[in-house]
Amino acid sequence: MRRVLVVGGAALAICLSVAAGASAATQVGDPCVAGEVSSYSGTITFFPMLTPQSPFPAAVPSTGVITSWGMNVASGVPGFSSSVAFKVMRADPPTLTAQVVGEDRETITSGSNLFNVRIPVRTGDFLGMSNDGHSLIYCKQPSVGSTIGVLQGDPTTGSTVTFEERHEEEGRIPVFATVEPDADGDGYGDETQDKCPTDASTHEACPAPKAAPAPPAPPAPITLSDSAAAKKGLVTVSLTSSAQATVTLGGTVKLGKGKTAKLSGGTQIVAPGALAKFTVVFPAKLKTALKQLSTSKKLSLILTATAPGATTTNLTVKVPGELKPVPKHHHGK
Repeated sequence: MRRVLVVGGAALAICLSVAAGASAATQVGDPCVAGEVSSYSGTITFFPMLTPQSPFPAAVPSTGVITSWGMNVASGVPGFSSSVAFKVMRADPPTLTAQVVGEDRETITSGSNLFNVRIPVRTGDFLGMSNDGHSLIYCKQPSVGSTIGVLQGDPTTGSTVTFEERHEEEGRIPVFATVEPDADGDGYGDETQDKCPTDASTHEACPAPKAAPAPPAPPAPITLSDSAAAKKGLVTVSLTSSAQATVTLGGTVKLGKGKTAKLSGGTQIVAPGALAKFTVVFPAKLKTALKQLSTSKKLSLILTATAPGATTTNLTVKVPGELKPVPKHHHGK
């Protein structure tokens, strides 16, 4: 290869890279800026296999799709224009054979050259280029430890060719590409080419999902009014329901010293929006406790309304004791 890469001039170090964390796409190849042109009679194909000086790997790191490729040419090569064939090579180093699995032909000029393509690739594929048969653009930069596959001619996609490995110390091939994942394996890059990366049957927008069935209507809430009429021996509770429901009213009351009494207001079918009245008659234990309780104190009746499929509602009613204090008598001297 050294007879081809004639040294001369210097190149700028420009790197077209994807910002860290901004994308799952990866870049492959060498973004060096080519500043040298070598005259060459005939067409030759190069594909770097080991590029220690490049910030990108030489081989495709994972199966996906090449969505763009490019070459950087220094502005110090004014008026440069050359036809270049971008190649994707699937090499078998032990047998020194390689298959061309994709290509794209473009005209390269001074500056940044970037072209959109769609070439499915596998892990281990290499990037290459074929010159125009008259000249070769390259980067004159140290490349100690690099390995380049070289072959005569311009093989087309699908062909399998033999190549030779060469080790280069003073030149680099300025070809790089962006590889996007292809989760559904449809041959379209998931980030810029496939609008539906989860469905291999389309690369357009994903079909709208079928609407889920409407959830069942929530249970009709049952609410107690915030007032209750307490009379001697009973409490009247007013109740409304937003839907017809069979409502049961019950409750408990603490009588003191760990004793309790159960309360019952019965069961009624309540029509929606209708006002229903429940009567809770005091049980004997509650009546006895109230007779023994000072009028300055109260017992709390905790009432609960329940109905199948409805929200339970609680109401507290305070009932005063009935025991009047004994008046004090004062005796004169």
